Amino acid sequence: MRSKGYDIKDHRELRRFIEENLFAVWMQGAMDLATRSNEPYHQRGMARMAESLNYRSGADFMDWLYDGEGKMRTFVTNEFFRDGSPYESTGGYNGMHVVAMGPIIESIEHLRKLRPDTYPDDKYPNLTRSRRYHSVFDYSMDTINIDRTYSRIGDDGAHPRYAKRGKRVWQNGGAAAFEHAYGIFKDPKFAWALANTPGWSPSLEFPYSREEVEAAAAKWPAEWNDASCLKDGYGVAMLRSGKDDNKRSFWMMYGRPRGHTHDDMLHIGLDAYASEILGHLGYPRNWSAWEGNWITQINARQVPFVSMTATPQLFADAGPVHVAEAFAQPFEDRVGSGEGYRVPEDNWQRRLIATVDVSDESFYCIDLYRIFGGKEHWWSLHAQEGEVSTQGLQLASQKTGTLAGADVPYGDEKWLKESGCKKSNYGWRGPMFGFPHLYNVERANPAGVWSADWALEDSDGLHFRLTGVDSDRAEVVLCDGKSPSGGSPYEMKWVLLHREGAMPVQSRFLNVMELYRGEPVLKTVRALSIKPPNDGNTTAVACVVELSSGRIDTIFLAPDAGALCIADGGFRFSGRFGLHSLEKDGRERFALIGGTELTRNGKGIKQESGEYRGEIKEVDRATETITVAPAPANSGALVGKYIFITNPNRRLAYKVLEAEKTTSGIRLRLEYDSKVGTGKVSGHADYRVTSATPFRLRGYRYYHGARLVNAAGTAEYRIHGIDGAAFIDAERHPTATTAKLREEFPIDTWFGVYDYGVGDEVVLPLTAVVRW
Repeated sequence: MRSKGYDIKDHRELRRFIEENLFAVWMQGAMDLATRSNEPYHQRGMARMAESLNYRSGADFMDWLYDGEGKMRTFVTNEFFRDGSPYESTGGYNGMHVVAMGPIIESIEHLRKLRPDTYPDDKYPNLTRSRRYHSVFDYSMDTINIDRTYSRIGDDGAHPRYAKRGKRVWQNGGAAAFEHAYGIFKDPKFAWALANTPGWSPSLEFPYSREEVEAAAAKWPAEWNDASCLKDGYGVAMLRSGKDDNKRSFWMMYGRPRGHTHDDMLHIGLDAYASEILGHLGYPRNWSAWEGNWITQINARQVPFVSMTATPQLFADAGPVHVAEAFAQPFEDRVGSGEGYRVPEDNWQRRLIATVDVSDESFYCIDLYRIFGGKEHWWSLHAQEGEVSTQGLQLASQKTGTLAGADVPYGDEKWLKESGCKKSNYGWRGPMFGFPHLYNVERANPAGVWSADWALEDSDGLHFRLTGVDSDRAEVVLCDGKSPSGGSPYEMKWVLLHREGAMPVQSRFLNVMELYRGEPVLKTVRALSIKPPNDGNTTAVACVVELSSGRIDTIFLAPDAGALCIADGGFRFSGRFGLHSLEKDGRERFALIGGTELTRNGKGIKQESGEYRGEIKEVDRATETITVAPAPANSGALVGKYIFITNPNRRLAYKVLEAEKTTSGIRLRLEYDSKVGTGKVSGHADYRVTSATPFRLRGYRYYHGARLVNAAGTAEYRIHGIDGAAFIDAERHPTATTAKLREEFPIDTWFGVYDYGVGDEVVLPLTAVVRW
């Protein structure tokens, strides 16, 4: 250093020189956000550097980390969904949040140990104490499908292709994150994750031996993740069944992540045969708009296009049947002006998916998609590369052009501009972007049932077959597609359904899907006429599925459980979903979800109610328990089920962990941390409590109908949402004036936002299965 002209006399001055001219400059730059990166990596860098310096006056660094731009005081609560998911796309981007949180906390706690007076717990609380923090690691494990895959959502991965996947135990995070989680919680679930990770051995800093971890892991059941799973925060419903290499998961995305997203509302996927089968096209190649466009997902849209949010409506298992449904609605966010959300009723989508088990090896899937609103409806599906054959379609080839029209060439910029697309540094984008990028167009107007069969490439003879049972007079369109950017690694076939007419168009698409090698699982599928006893109209639909084994399944689906319907064959149905199976030897099985009757010639299921309903009478937020009245007859039947908690603006799904009858009803312990937001009070106005605290998850109705609770726990209000303030429902709380709120929410105290409260309703669709 002296040779460079620095007058440094000894190692003390050298250390000071390095600290002042390197570390201090870096720390100031970090605090000025010059080192900002994907969260929470710049917070991790600050925490590690503060730990390295270990200054007596390091509280300035910790203040920045907790209450400045670091946001760590509120990070777990305000930036992870209620189910523990980070807010970005699955896989790598969300994995950054899981990977970096542990080192931040470890640095903080190490500093606290070194200087307890500088970093007292009452000023800088331990960030691991919330149930939400445990859920961060739960989420990464719970979302693993068939022991090998997960539901890819947003900017993640590549196009689907058959490959037998290796087993995995978490979606993201890695061994270091789960060593951290086990060290904090001592949960055998996290020990199981480590012990079942191929090649894992304890790191140098991990204080437990492999033998100790394996002993803890033995307490966790091996089949713990085989059941269907609903994550109502990120918004993904996974229908699971089967064992070992025959496990399958049919899943649906209905949430609204906040980063690296695709236009994927009500997109579906399928994992089976030890591989991903159906999925989106992955991470954008050269930042093209292709992979994020709705037409490259497996969903539907109405034109004009509308932005929607969705809520879970149904999630249940009943013997061989596994069912999920979500309902999507448009919204206008007027929270910031004090008007809350406007939810128009002139557009909506409703998708019900189901898996029906045939045997240990075989199954088939049901997909019922209802759309209301707009002047055009488009339903889109692609599978993988492979030869496609059709039945029941008289296809007419469009000799030129693309899906955008016979006179529109591939990628035509003039058409894109005229269709409302915009050009950025990364090319064109917009809802209509996909149309001039699908080519080799063929069209048909089927008179009845039709099918398309993919012989999946390099799959050892595996086929995926889609059968259109009721296409509601839609045009069927087949096209080819490939990535328009970055040199496409694939070219595959699309199937689309298209309807148009006078607004509002109403469509109903009922499809059946199957996988098979050799002989198909299904022999025939046909629609079944269903009607009310008085010959009126009904929204229910039905179909008959004849299996190659000789079994005949009759399936009934309805958007509500109200009206009784009849069908040929002596059937009577009132419910959300019904299955009647008739074996070759005459044995019968009935499965009913959310209904009061499914009978055939007078035999089957009848029950007084199709659902349990109760009101929340008490809430214990410290233990995440609610007391609901009246109590159901069988309280134990609720354990492991997903209940729906509702009010006029909100519908959430929570899993019941424990149930106990009390003198006032039934006490339920629920899975998630119900505290979904927290903010520091900065001011007041009529019907609002202002706060400068960032709420990453605000918008998309995440807080619509939630509860605002003051620091003392003595005041609680239902809110319209959050946008620089928590906006209170004035109609419900007319006395929430400035003066009253100033008294209840003192400046600089912290309020909480909770998912539910006293007066909200609990709903559980009931299930029944009988054999004859």
